[in-house]
Amino acid sequence: MKKRKKVLLIFLIVLLILSIPFLSIGYFGSQTGQLHKAKHFFKNNQPALEDSIDVLESTLQNTLTEDPVNNKENYIELKKPPTLPSDVNTIYWVRAGGDDQAYVLSLGAFGIVPSMSYYGLYYSINDTPCNLMETQAPENVKQQENTLKPSDSEIWTWQESKGDNSFYTERIAPHWFTYRQTF
Repeated sequence: MKKRKKVLLIFLIVLLILSIPFLSIGYFGSQTGQLHKAKHFFKNNQPALEDSIDVLESTLQNTLTEDPVNNKENYIELKKPPTLPSDVNTIYWVRAGGDDQAYVLSLGAFGIVPSMSYYGLYYSINDTPCNLMETQAPENVKQQENTLKPSDSEIWTWQESKGDNSFYTERIAPHWFTYRQTF
């Protein structure tokens, strides 16, 4: 009988160890996990992120000067400043309707096409939330009133009217927001 209990215990321990990767994938692929990673990244790298804004502004101005056609575009991919950590996958500037503009730092993605989610941070030049999904329709980003959240945070969401695409953004500091796009 003791041998049977021992074998059962070993089996349960092995099963638990094998399930850890699946449980962690579920968490880190979730909205909570992705936004937690983005907030943690911001907290650990805030000085470098703040310093990078001037460099990104200069890079954007040089890009617009070299290629004036881009003045009409709403999206320009920018070269990553060397001061930023390697966790930043891509950086781009976006015009999110009207005068709203942001520098977007993509930190990662999760899923298999066509069901993907992307997450990261953005610096809003006007300190307003930007809808990165529909840059010409910023009025479709609605502030969440009845959401469980820290009292000092501000949350906005957007849901595609005829589809399952969605956008979530949360202010984490003046001008800085986390975001998650799902397709």
